[in-house]
Amino acid sequence: MADNYKGINQPASGNVGNSLPVAPGIPHTIEHPTQTQPWGDDNYGITSTNQRGTGKGVLGSGDLGRAYNFGNTYTNLSFARDPFIHLLTKFKKKPTDDFKYEYAVKRNLASFKRYGYVVGMGGTTQIGTTGTEATYTTNSGATDWDTDALVDILATGGYTVDEVPVQDSMVNILMMGDYKTHGNITNKIGNVTNNVKLGDLLTKPNWFLKNQVVRIPTADTAGGVLNGYCLVRIIGTSDVRINAHGGTTKIAEGVNLFGIVVKRETNSTFAFGTTGDSTAAVLLGVNPGDSQSDSVAGFLEPRRSYISGTAYHELSGYGDTWRQQPFTTDHGQTQIFKKTAMMSGRAMATKLKFGENPWKNEWQDKMTEMTWEIGQAGYFGEQFTDADGITYTEGIVNFILNNGNSFTWSSAHTVDDYMEQMSALNDPRFQVGGKQSSVYFCNTEVWNWHAKLGGFMKNNAEISANYNVQFSGTGKMAGVKYRSFDVDGTTIKLVRDIHLDQTHIKMIAANMSACAIRPLIGNGVNRDVTVYPGVKTVRNSGEDYRVDLIQGDIGFEFGAPETHAVWL
Repeated sequence: MADNYKGINQPASGNVGNSLPVAPGIPHTIEHPTQTQPWGDDNYGITSTNQRGTGKGVLGSGDLGRAYNFGNTYTNLSFARDPFIHLLTKFKKKPTDDFKYEYAVKRNLASFKRYGYVVGMGGTTQIGTTGTEATYTTNSGATDWDTDALVDILATGGYTVDEVPVQDSMVNILMMGDYKTHGNITNKIGNVTNNVKLGDLLTKPNWFLKNQVVRIPTADTAGGVLNGYCLVRIIGTSDVRINAHGGTTKIAEGVNLFGIVVKRETNSTFAFGTTGDSTAAVLLGVNPGDSQSDSVAGFLEPRRSYISGTAYHELSGYGDTWRQQPFTTDHGQTQIFKKTAMMSGRAMATKLKFGENPWKNEWQDKMTEMTWEIGQAGYFGEQFTDADGITYTEGIVNFILNNGNSFTWSSAHTVDDYMEQMSALNDPRFQVGGKQSSVYFCNTEVWNWHAKLGGFMKNNAEISANYNVQFSGTGKMAGVKYRSFDVDGTTIKLVRDIHLDQTHIKMIAANMSACAIRPLIGNGVNRDVTVYPGVKTVRNSGEDYRVDLIQGDIGFEFGAPETHAVWL
């Protein structure tokens, strides 16, 4: 006969009858300690199984639910389930007193970030006047900033000269940028979703000022191999605004530098932020990649123009200045997690075969479930508020996939491959405030592969005098085991994380200095993970079962996406 719970109030199910044997809210009873399973209602009355194979005999131990004075010998398995959440809880817990919270990231504009790309040159008379804006409208029908619009603007503005004028000549230079100056937000490696084009809105390099000397890379031919540089002293600047065809919608921006040529090499051509000459220019792609052919160091950096000092007249006064806006803000929100432990008074009082206290076992199981599920949200959650007003927090994997750097991984990886990726990821241009403490979390496949003689070691077995592989061994961070190896000065602390086994993610690099777990704590109320014992008991309800509530109001905060990475 099925259990009849019609005489008590069920918290999570309005109809707990014979037709709903697995309805939520049914308390744990001694006869039915878990939900109904496919092999029958009496789900602890399973057939004994011999784990040593056939022909070894089977003991008919019978019902596994009751103790029957069986004894207390059993195996308790444990493992490092949630290393990322564990480290956050240990070192990066930052309470919030609002379930929707804001935070800021400060990216100071270091000197080596004050650069621009030359996309056009021409004319000996200043375009615009200092402090004004020169406006161009595309004629090609372009409504977006692209190669066609660029060619249009070069012709309209008179930027049609490719060869550097002779020394002491005057010249206009159209300069554009590749990162958002409002917050100094750079493009991400291998992830073009939120990247900007050269010259996009909010990328205007406004740090080029009168009397600065600009060093500009040059080549023998337009779009050719970079093999020299010229110097130009700025005499005046003006902003450049580019509107879409047939309207006043701004689609791109830059600055015009009017200056005098201080240094010129023979047959030198400006290294445009384009390929080809000014009549067939193609807008330079500024998405950095993880290989030498398209990386910041190997591809973009040689095409950038930098400020190389100032040059003032003897009787000059103070010069111009500029100010940066280094802050970006973001927001997060907490998510309410709950687990309910239920058990009848009779079940609580009955001694079990495996584990002497069934209520203690129930409580531990629910706490483990709670930890695991908070961990799952901390990896894969999506920041979202649904139509019912329920808030969801964001996980580190989701954050990196949407905002961070992306690399590829394969079993053919070598130290050389890692060196390209790490030199790009750890490029000083991507550092935020000089603080970065990355931990690399990988799935079991990658974890095992790094230790196999036929894996990472095999790919790097041929070591010459000029080739170095250094393995630092193993260590622990707050009890979390890691393997470490050095790649050209970068120490990779590799941690196995079984959460990643469930996805296509091979490995993530989490900058732990830009991560935090944020429990809601305010006005004397602590909504961190808390156990509320006896929210229902026979004493306060007259119903013969007990309910304990485990609840947490937890959010996650991730910043500086350019310092995080994912390997797919």
